[in-house]
Amino acid sequence: MSRIIAVHLLNDRSGSPLVLRQSLAVLAEAGYAIDLLTATPGEPGFLSDLPGVTLHPLAYRWSASQWHTLLNFALVQWVVFWKVLRLAQPGSLVYVNSLLPAGAALAARCRGARVVYHLHEVSLRPAPLRRLLCAVAQRTAHRLLCVSEHVRTTLALPVAGQKVVHNSLSPGFIEQANRASLPYDSPRPFVVLMACSLRDYKGVPEFFARPRAAPA
Repeated sequence: MSRIIAVHLLNDRSGSPLVLRQSLAVLAEAGYAIDLLTATPGEPGFLSDLPGVTLHPLAYRWSASQWHTLLNFALVQWVVFWKVLRLAQPGSLVYVNSLLPAGAALAARCRGARVVYHLHEVSLRPAPLRRLLCAVAQRTAHRLLCVSEHVRTTLALPVAGQKVVHNSLSPGFIEQANRASLPYDSPRPFVVLMACSLRDYKGVPEFFARPRAAPA
């Protein structure tokens, strides 16, 4: 049985841990042995209570102080490095979710394991940290999975194995949506809900531009 070591720093209710949960659920059903390193400083997140996954908790949290956050970030990289170094073997695959868990990629390379990055965003701050994390990714990754062509071309990491894998709804969500009844029966204007934070990089301008370009 192949072993996968997945690493995501902060387990919350945001998009990237949800995508990772969907990926790990499919991999667990396929029979892979999965170890997950993540931190849950508050309420349970999308990565909590995953069946078929062995959890290795991390002590990590964001802070209102940028310097405190950077210190926590540096410390958790050290912890992640040694945990992955202990868990990984030459036949293992280390699944690094986002650019942030760089220590996992470095440890995987030390152990001769394969490294797959799943990249979700491009707006990391401060800029020197982003450049450092990108440098680690381009030197350690065997394969990059990008959630959009925009992410792939904006990061422009010189890694040979790259693939765009768009985020999708889980089969369970689609099944539940198909069972839902509409709140009205008579024809009305078509309503679309875009559930996201109001940031340009989330595609909000494009969301409003699309209906304006559609024929009346």
